[in-house]
Formats: sequence, structure tokens, C-alpha cells
Amino acid sequence: MAGRHPGRMLRSWLWQLPWTRFKLLAARALYYPAVLAFGRTRGTVVRNGIRYDLDLREGIDLSLFILGSFQPHVVRNRFVQLPRDGVVVDVGANGGILALQLAQAVPGGRVFAFEPTDYAFAKLIRNLELNPELSPRVEAVQAFVSSASAARPGLSAYASWRVDGASSGNHPLHGGTAKSADAIGAVSLDDFAAQRGLHRVDFIKIDTDGHELEVLRGARGLLARHKPVVVFEIARYVMEERGIAFSDYVSLLAPLGYALFDAKSGVGIDLANHTERIPARATIDIAAVAGPATLP
Repeated sequence: MAGRHPGRMLRSWLWQLPWTRFKLLAARALYYPAVLAFGRTRGTVVRNGIRYDLDLREGIDLSLFILGSFQPHVVRNRFVQLPRDGVVVDVGANGGILALQLAQAVPGGRVFAFEPTDYAFAKLIRNLELNPELSPRVEAVQAFVSSASAARPGLSAYASWRVDGASSGNHPLHGGTAKSADAIGAVSLDDFAAQRGLHRVDFIKIDTDGHELEVLRGARGLLARHKPVVVFEIARYVMEERGIAFSDYVSLLAPLGYALFDAKSGVGIDLANHTERIPARATIDIAAVAGPATLP
């Protein structure tokens, strides 16, 4: 193994581990103590000034209950600097945890929160109802977001990560359960922006469990015109499942002037180092940043 850097070797080994599965197992271990502390499995809590209707049987809700936040690096990192009147698009909003945080960050702005599944969309609406001071800034849209608009897109979406062992038919690695989205259509972000007459978009967050590339393909015009910062989830195992490669992201985004970074660490990710920076069996969030000043 002469010539190989020990740090890279260790990182390469660590990146092969199923960290997503480990997180799910840890959540299951914390579930019963959390229920004992809360006194019930479901109820309303306040975190950072925002009210949420939480179901502790759900991994996302459990994380928010215990840690006080969920994936804070997605909206609070060196690349996302939202103006007070910012326009934000949240694709894969689920129950609205990040959408509400984003609404809090843009008191004079607007958040468009897309969620296709009946299950998570109902949670999103409930959480908006609990926050009347924030909900006027959030428009909840029940739709898939994809590369093209379609009445019957034939898509499915994971929307539940149960930690009480009650669900079946889970994804073998990330443990998610697909939820019903019957008769829900798809829209591209380019079409949506044209329909709503959006003259600016400052930030796009995408978390669609493998459909991120299609979302980006449907937003080429928007990205070219407005140059929003984009944070999207990525994983090597998901790319393998979908038959796509990291080079597909690069070939789409680089001609539009975007460079890619790990949203949490700020390290640049490109064709030369992506296998070292993107885990084999876990996800990270990538920040796509346009323009010459890519390091704020």
C-alpha cells in the first residue's frame, strides 16, 4: 500500500460503512426513552420558536425532538445567505421542518414547499396551521417536481422513516417507506417559475431520495437566469440504483457556471475526488454555487 495517504485510506474505509443504517438503528434505540420523556408518541413541541406536531415514531420527528433541529447544515452553511425578501424553493418538503425554518429566515420573502405524498403533505399543512405568523410566507404545493411536467408521471416517493419497527416494505438501506401519491401530477421548476411569474429565486433545496438529477434537469432555465444556490442530497448507492453517475450532475451544472461543494464541510467536490467525498452507503448534501465568487 506504499504511496497511499493514511488519512485517505481511513476515509475510504469509513465511507464504505452503511452510516444511514447506523443512524436508523441509533434512532430506534432512542425511540422508547424519548417516548418516556415526552409521555406520549405524538404531540406539539416548540423548537427555535417554531411549533411542530411531532410523531416520535417517525425518524425525522424524533431527530427534531431530541436534537432540536433536523439537518441544520442544509439551510445554515457558508453558501446559503438569504436576503430578508428571499424567494426559496423546497423540493421534498415532507412535513415542513425545513420549509418553516426557511420561512423564518425570509420575513419579507416567499417559500414554495413541494411535497407529493398524501401522508407528508397532511403533516406539512398541519405544521403550517400551527405557525400562523410563518404560514403566509409558505405556499404548499402537492406535486412531484421532475424534469418535465406531466399529469401522470408514474413516480413514487419515500415519506416515512419509522423507528418503532411497525412499517414494512422499507428501502433496504435508508429504511424509508414509499407513501401514496395517487393522481398527483409532476411539474418542472422551469414551468412552475413561468406559471407564477417568478422574477428571482435565491435558494433551492432538493431532497427527493434519488430523483434530484431529474429535478435539476427541469430547472435548467431557472438556474441559468437566476443562479440560485442549490443544496441537494446525493449518495453513491442511490446513483447506482438509478443508473446515473456523478458526471451527469457535473455535465448539467458546470456549463451553467456552477461549482460543487460539501454543504457541511465546504470542501469542493469534482470528478477527481467525488468517490472520496461521497459515501458509498450514506448520503451527504452538496451545495451548487454559481459565479466566480464560489467561496463566500
